[in-house]
Amino acid sequence: MVGVGLTVTQNDDRKVVVLSILPRSKANWAQRLAPGQQIHSINGWPVNDMNPDKAFGMLLGPEGTQLFLHVEPLREDHPVRLAHAETLRQQNEKLERL
Repeated sequence: MVGVGLTVTQNDDRKVVVLSILPRSKANWAQRLAPGQQIHSINGWPVNDMNPDKAFGMLLGPEGTQLFLHVEPLREDHPVRLAHAETLRQQNEKLERL
């Protein structure tokens, strides 16, 4: 399972928000996400009041599969679409094991 280069946290209002975006990740390349931005749903599942660890787990998936995020500002007709991909760190770790 791989991610999209995005970490999340929960703000004071118990909303799931973007904490950080890894450089050269799919989330960074999308150029539609920013730290502090609220995530309303992941693949259609609402994440309000959700434990951030559970929300983070929902960001993982098999490499190459797609992930849809509805973020603030909320535009149901234009979700952020990302593909799961290994981060550079994950790629380097694989190379080190060879």
